[in-house]
Amino acid sequence: MVKAIAGDYGKDNGVDPDELLWFANEDGSVRICANCSDFFAWASADAEPITPDNIEVFEQAVRDVVAADIWTGYSWLFAVRMRRQMPMTYRKPRDADDHRLWELFAQAAPTE
Repeated sequence: MVKAIAGDYGKDNGVDPDELLWFANEDGSVRICANCSDFFAWASADAEPITPDNIEVFEQAVRDVVAADIWTGYSWLFAVRMRRQMPMTYRKPRDADDHRLWELFAQAAPTE
């Protein structure tokens, strides 16, 4: 799984690797998460785990962000899809990239 994330996605492929968090476990394994701090709640240190069970959802989020010609936001899109929850309203779109990203969020999460 690490190769799938680190090898296929990176700045050379138009994706910001800083959206990922890597944690080394005591047993030598690595836990990888999508950073979504301050996205769903204020002052939060938050991350959505990327696991073998949801790697396809993560990879689709990356493909969708790249296809929309957006440099950043795949970690947020992945988290929205996993949680089926929209981000805080203060993150409302400010430019064309944000608008395209929010369209992807709206497709992934129910609105109330």
